[in-house]
Amino acid sequence: MSVEEAASLADDLRALEHACFWVVDYMHPDAMKYRERKGMDRTMKNAAFRFKPADWFGFFREHGWRARQIRYISEEAVRLGRPMPLPVPIKILIHLTMPFVPQARRKAFREFMAYVLLEPC
Repeated sequence: MSVEEAASLADDLRALEHACFWVVDYMHPDAMKYRERKGMDRTMKNAAFRFKPADWFGFFREHGWRARQIRYISEEAVRLGRPMPLPVPIKILIHLTMPFVPQARRKAFREFMAYVLLEPC
């Protein structure tokens, strides 16, 4: 969905009296850059990720929604005891490099992707 299409949907849902919540996917801007660097949009051309607002949370605020709850996928995987299905070389790389990564970067990595529960402002 494009930013314009998402804006239209956000406005339409906000106009509905009975739409109390909305669950959406969140991708950190760095995750979007990673996708672009790795050519994932070309690989997934039939399911391209076109929603790339400059300020993700600001976008939804402008359309009458605010985050009520954020569930980061990596944290949920740990909480549920269901590790993310990553290729073995990536798991090894993460395990070996993580002790040397600054705390702020580790936090950003944990917050790469999430599900966000939105509620009307």
